[in-house]
Amino acid sequence: MAKKDMAKVQQEVLDVSLSQHRLRLERYERDLREFEERYSMESATFYRRFEAGELGDAMDFFEWAGLYELREDIYRAKPPGSALEGDARRSAG
Repeated sequence: MAKKDMAKVQQEVLDVSLSQHRLRLERYERDLREFEERYSMESATFYRRFEAGELGDAMDFFEWAGLYELREDIYRAKPPGSALEGDARRSAG
């Protein structure tokens, strides 16, 4: 396979991967917003307090924490120089 063809294939794979990440990210962001509205708390604040044991063991909290971790995993895994929607997300500080 010629270098030009290989570069094209690599770009297509990267594009598909980023598209999948964007779709998951959109779903996670939507679900996180629902928790934030329900509990009147930003996800980063919630996560910090949940990890510190300040909020109890409600099933909602485990789901919220899991979604938050999944979203953060996407940001950590994104290829250098790529842009994902929501990059200006609130951080856990």
